[in-house]
Amino acid sequence: MSETAPEAPPDGTHVVTVICAAVPELAKPVRDFVAAVLGLHGDSEVTETGRLVCSELFGNSVRHVPGSRTEVTVHHDKERPAVVIAVADEHPKVPAPRALPPLAEDGRGLGIVAAVSQACGTHAFPDGKRVWSRLGLTV
Repeated sequence: MSETAPEAPPDGTHVVTVICAAVPELAKPVRDFVAAVLGLHGDSEVTETGRLVCSELFGNSVRHVPGSRTEVTVHHDKERPAVVIAVADEHPKVPAPRALPPLAEDGRGLGIVAAVSQACGTHAFPDGKRVWSRLGLTV
């Protein structure tokens, strides 16, 4: 994770948010929500990358804070040709990539998010955290 996100998107930014429980049954609908919003930009690569990012970030909430209130936000970053996907949950611990043995079956999600993002990071607040990814738009 390379940056710290602002507490909220800048004024005038287009923001779409869904609030739901962090449960496995909602993983596909949440991914579809993110893809639908990203699809409005007409960049199919960003749409599919956004699905992946959403899957990793929402999946972390499902795994580490099951059933908690989770907020998934997509906003157009007007300062750059980019969109930001953020997932906020009620777990106070900020995630960090870690060294893994070669055959580990989990623990690679944040590294994947970092690899496909222009930038990514976290923002801690008193009752939880937000993990975010910025994806560049090509159109």
